[in-house]
Parts: sequence; structure tokens; C-alpha cells
Amino acid sequence: MPRVICDTSSLISLMDTCTSGVLRFLREKADARFLVPPGVYEEMVSRPLGIKRYGYSAVRLRKLVEDEIVELLPGKDLAQRTQEFLGLANNSFFVDGRPLRILHEGEAECLAALKGSRHPILAVDEKTTRLLLEDPKRMRELMQGEYQRKIVVNKTSMDRFQQLAGDMLVVRSTELVALAAKRGFFEEYGSEALEAYHASLYALRYAGCSISSDELLQYERTLLD
Repeated sequence: MPRVICDTSSLISLMDTCTSGVLRFLREKADARFLVPPGVYEEMVSRPLGIKRYGYSAVRLRKLVEDEIVELLPGKDLAQRTQEFLGLANNSFFVDGRPLRILHEGEAECLAALKGSRHPILAVDEKTTRLLLEDPKRMRELMQGEYQRKIVVNKTSMDRFQQLAGDMLVVRSTELVALAAKRGFFEEYGSEALEAYHASLYALRYAGCSISSDELLQYERTLLD
């Protein structure tokens, strides 16, 4: 049974584009399990419920938790490991002698929750976290362009972070939608299923999912293969 820990960024993308139904669909059709640590739930539900702009997304996610489509993880065993991930990540890159804060608590808590999993899968749309896990060298290059300064890497912290994270599969909201599409999620649109699928991918991109134009074209072919 696939076990996917969801970061705030991937959930926001799905909620904002009305594609959160893929979570229910994949739970029922693929026996997937979607889980969120307490920090992500707090960020997505508890805090925004009193803010009208974000309230609807918060209510919908709470409903998914109540229906056991998304599971809330206990947080009592995550605190120490979360702080370890935060400390290593946020002391890995320096500009002008100052450490750059590149990982936040919700993201670190997701990594802590995945530690020790047999087949760890992290759903995250935010580009920085994905690069930190998959390609820190590329991340340094991009930051140097952004800051127009030399970025110094603390190799000891970076290597320890990579070791602690282990071999983790990172997916985005677009991958979840593509998987659901292959299993028939868009069939209710009949002859317009392919158009609906393509439109959902672009909606996710503009909602904040970090995906390139070339990747979009590749995903568009998913239902054609």
C-alpha cells in the first residue's frame, strides 16, 4: 500500500485547483494512504479556519481527514527528528557568512515522519525542498543567481542531511493527478477527459506546483501512451 506524506504545498495546489478529489480516488482505487503530520494540519486547517480567504480549503481538508482519506499522524515522536532536519538544512547554505533558512517546520516534520519508512514517498510542490533532496548542487546555482552572491555550502551539514533523508521518492501534485488520470479519474468527462486532464495540469502549475513546460508536455501524453 503506497504511503504518501503530504506537505502543505502539494495540498494547497490540489485544494486551490479543485483537484483534491484525486486523493479520495486514489485512496479508493489504488489503496493509497495519504498522511499529514501535525504541523501541516495546523498550517492547513487549524490556523486558516478563521480566515475567510482560506477557510473553504481548510474545511475541505478537514473533511478529508474526518473521512479518513487523509490521515493525521501523531506528533509525539517527531519533534527531535524534525529539529535535526531543520538544523542541518538551515546550516547548509551561507551567503555573506549568514545561514539561509531554506526549510520550514512543516516540511521538516514531513521528512521526520518518513524516516524509517520502507518505501518513503513525499508529496511536495515547493521547488526548494525538492531541490534540497534531489539536486543540492543545482539549488546552489539557482540561489547564486537569485542573490547575486557566492553561496557557500557547509558540506558536513549537507552530507548529513542527505544521509538522514535517505533514498526518498519525491512526487508533486501533478504526479498524483497523472496517476489518477491513468486509472480513470477523468472518465466522467467523456470525450473531454483528455482536455480536462490537460487543463488540470496547467491549473496546478499556476497554483504553485513547480513544473517545467517540457514536463507538462510529457505529462500531457500520459493518457495517450
